[in-house]
Parts: sequence; C-alpha cells; structure tokens
Amino acid sequence: MVRSTEVLPGQLQLPMMGPTVGRSRRGLKQMSAAAVRRQARSPSARSKDYAALNAPVGRLRLDSLDDPDWATQLTALLRVFGRTGSANPQRKISEETLRNRTDIMFSTMRLLLPYRIETLAQLKPRLLPRLFELWTEAGVSKRAQINYYNVMRWYWRLFGIEIPAIATYAKTPGEYTIGRSAERDKSWTGNGVSFEEVIKQIEEIDPIAARLFMSMKIFGLRVKESLRLEPHEADGGTALNITKGSKTGRPRAIKYALFGEEQLRQTIEELKDQVPPKCHQAWQNRTLSQAKSRIYTICRRLGITNKELGVTPHGLRHEWAIDQLQRLGNVTAPVRGGPPLNYRALADVRRLIAGGLGHGRPKVTNSYYGSFLSQGRREQERIATSWEKLRFVLQDVGELLAKHDVANLFWIGDRALGRQTGRDAPFVLAFDDEVPPLTSAALAGTIADLVMGGTNQDCEVTRLDALSARSRLMWAEEAVPLFRASAPKSTAVVTVA
Repeated sequence: MVRSTEVLPGQLQLPMMGPTVGRSRRGLKQMSAAAVRRQARSPSARSKDYAALNAPVGRLRLDSLDDPDWATQLTALLRVFGRTGSANPQRKISEETLRNRTDIMFSTMRLLLPYRIETLAQLKPRLLPRLFELWTEAGVSKRAQINYYNVMRWYWRLFGIEIPAIATYAKTPGEYTIGRSAERDKSWTGNGVSFEEVIKQIEEIDPIAARLFMSMKIFGLRVKESLRLEPHEADGGTALNITKGSKTGRPRAIKYALFGEEQLRQTIEELKDQVPPKCHQAWQNRTLSQAKSRIYTICRRLGITNKELGVTPHGLRHEWAIDQLQRLGNVTAPVRGGPPLNYRALADVRRLIAGGLGHGRPKVTNSYYGSFLSQGRREQERIATSWEKLRFVLQDVGELLAKHDVANLFWIGDRALGRQTGRDAPFVLAFDDEVPPLTSAALAGTIADLVMGGTNQDCEVTRLDALSARSRLMWAEEAVPLFRASAPKSTAVVTVA
C-alpha cells in the first residue's frame, strides 16, 4: 500500500513504500541526498558496471537505463553527470545545486512508483503534464515547480532530448512567469520595522542569534551564510571572504573600502572577539538544520514574518542592497519611489552591489531594489486600471460637489500612486482644507456609497488636514485632483461648472 508523509514546505509530498513510512519531515528531505552517498559506497553500486553511462552528454541512451534497481542506477548517473550544467555541460554546478537536483530526481521517481514507472528508462517527457498535476496536488508552489521542471529538463538533455518551454504546460497565462524585479519594498525600514528595537529583543532572548542578525544586516548575508560564517577565517584584511553557505557555492569578497569600511571593520572585529578561531559564529552544539530552526523560531516569537510585521530575515539583505544603492550611487531605489534614471550611469554601482551580494549579473539586483523601467511602467498601468473604474462615478460625484459649492476632491492612497495592492484595496479620496469640516463630514458617506456602487471597491473619504504631518507633506505634491482638464493617461474627466 502506498502511503504519504509530510515534508518541508515547497518540497514534494513523496509516496513512500513500506518501512520508510513515518520518517520525520527533515529526515525525509535528507534521505535522498544521503542515499546517494550510502549507495555510492555500497558494494552493489561499485560492482555494477553501467556501460550505458560511458557515452558523452547528449548521446546517452534513455532506454538503456532499464535496471529495476533504479535507485542504484540513478546514484551512478548522478555520480557521473550530476555536476554538469544543463545549458553548458562543461560548466560545473555547485554542491548545493547537486543536492537539490538529487532530491528532486529521487522524489520524482518515488512519486511515479504507484503509476508503474519502475525504471529510469520509463521516465519520459510524456509524463510531464501528469507530473505538473501531481506537484500541484501535493502543494508544491509554482516557483518550486519551475525548479522541478528545470531538473527534469537537465535529465532529458543528457539523452539529447529537448522538451517544450514550461509555458507550454501552463493552464493559465503567466502561471509559471515570475517577475525578476521587486515590486514592493521588502526591507525592514521600508515596512516600518526598527532593526535597533528588534535586535534588542533578540539580544534578550539569545545573544548568539543577535550577532547572526547583525551579520545579515551589516554584510548583507543570507541566513545560511551567517550561520556558517567563521569570523577569524573570513576576515581577509581588506575584505570579508564568504566561502561557505552561499546559494550557488560561489565564493565572494565583500570589500570593506567599498561598502562602508568603518562599520564593516568594527563589526568583524566584534565578531572575532566573541567567536574563537576556526569556529563558526552560530551555536556550536547545534547542527545547521537545528540552527536554522532556532532562527525561525525566534522570528515567529517576535513576529518577524510576512504575515505579522511583513518582513523576514532575508529582508535585511534587501535593506543592504537598497542602502548601498543610495550610498554608492546617491539613488533612491525604485521600490521606494525613486525616479527613472540612466542605467548606463549606474552600471558600475549595480555591478559592485551584485558582487557584494554574490550574484554574477547586475540585473539580478533588480529583485532587491526593483527596476526603474519596469517599476514606472507597472505603476502607470495600475493607475490607468484604477482610473478606468473611478471615472464612471465622477459625473454623479461632481454634481454632488457642485450643489455644495465644493470645487474639488483629491485622489490619494496606494491606488493613486500605482503601488502594488490587492484587488480589494480601497479608493481613498480627500477634501482639502478649504472645504468646511461640516460640509466634508456631510458629503463623505454619500461619496463613499457612490464610489462603492460604481466600482465595486471599498472607498474611504477623509480630509488632507486630518493626515499625519508626513503624509500631508507628501500629498501636497502627489494628490490627484479629480476635476480638472486632464487626468492620468490623458483621460478626460468631468469639469465642475
């Protein structure tokens, strides 16, 4: 009987057979990677001579991988070809990518066992549509499914088999399209979270966790990089050398002179005082998995989640990129409302930030601070969409204002700026301070009802002088008058007589 067990979020729910049922979530994910190491050392793996694996990449024969002991044969395949690149077989991938590739290959085969797919030779492209369905049923996110698809594409390319683009398997347009540019500010500061206040709370709970968060903030490290950082060994005198825990396994040097020498040197010296030589800065009595679990337990305790405060530990990495863009290029990030600028003028700055983050392509940094070009285009599209809804009720609203001698009404809020919001985000309208408070109070409810009835969206009606001082200052420049000669995208609006 086939049974299922839980796995980590984003990982496939694997049908397991017989005695393997009941393993822990963490153990299940690690099992396939560990299986490779065990089976590679086992007599069966060493004694079997798979002549089919002697061919070069692209000329292997899929039908020759017909050993019923598919796990041993897959182990041998991964040992020989597991580190070859997908697009370029001459390029070697990192150990972490190999582990992910191993997990996905083993989990995919286990998933298909109930459907009588019992050898690698039977794992053919015709199964992809069904695999996408099974992955979706198992709760695998669309982003994770892209990774699964890429691994399967690598596998079939070993045999010279090309498969259609992932968009071919999408049931809705854009289902497997992921934006590469950040559309909202994911940094702590951008979401109103004070790092100084939070770090004090973390210090009280666990001083070791506090220095891990400090490293993420000051050096722009990923969680895993912070956990594996060895301060004495990483300090290269002029740069912090990140060699362990990086996403792609690619080492990088964060040069002190480029990214704020005084602060970076002070932080690394403090870490060296706290951590002995040849030791990482995390908990010495915890495994890497246990240390990561400890970090996220503290996050949940303090509300450092997307659901509560709207931020995660990775948001400190976004903060580092945004701050460096401001410091090195004197540029406000697009996700913070920065204006469109010349990309060529920023080329050197973006390249430096990409290197500090551990990315080879400057374009990848758009995922941290957004794209000036795409941000402006998307904002205009959102403004136009909201305006098309709002314009149909302006006739009635304008007539109401004219009866009470009110000259204008202003459109403010996230929709007026074209920010990314949910479909249920309300329209926010405001009277200026020339309108008597009694008049605005009397009209607010009627205007809200008119807008809600015509747009099927909630509506809030307020006064500009009722906003905070900071908001009043911003909307003094940004508020959109609803009754003027032209409106967003040059759409004509009602003029009050």
